[in-house]
Amino acid sequence: EFAFKGQVSRDWVAEWDDFIDSAYGTQVSFDSEHGRYAARRAATAPGRELGTYEGTYENPYVGRATVRRRSEVLWMALGPSGRTMFPLDPFDADTFVFRPLAEAPTYLSAVTFAVGNDGKANAMTVEVFDAIGQGTLVRTEVD
Repeated sequence: EFAFKGQVSRDWVAEWDDFIDSAYGTQVSFDSEHGRYAARRAATAPGRELGTYEGTYENPYVGRATVRRRSEVLWMALGPSGRTMFPLDPFDADTFVFRPLAEAPTYLSAVTFAVGNDGKANAMTVEVFDAIGQGTLVRTEVD
């Protein structure tokens, strides 16, 4: 509007916020670094060796996800070619957090691994997909 008319006629951000609140409720917040995951400490260490979590996981909704370690950082790769990469930051024991939305860089979502008796993760739940019941991926390859 400013580019075409040289002025702004209304507070578009406030109108957009009202629309989002009416559609999803005021509990929706993309600022979760100050919410549920605010207690995350920068020096938090994973609960187990990173190799515990490495592997390939799948479900019908997400498809294939691979988890690999690079330079002592765990990375999750998603998408048909595995090119969409997310670093997983330790949060608490077998739970890690990542930033799934480039548009909302302060929004954090969790990835929680279920570790079997063999000491390897046999499944992972990706919180952002679990909101629609599709977040649990089962390990298909043991590396």
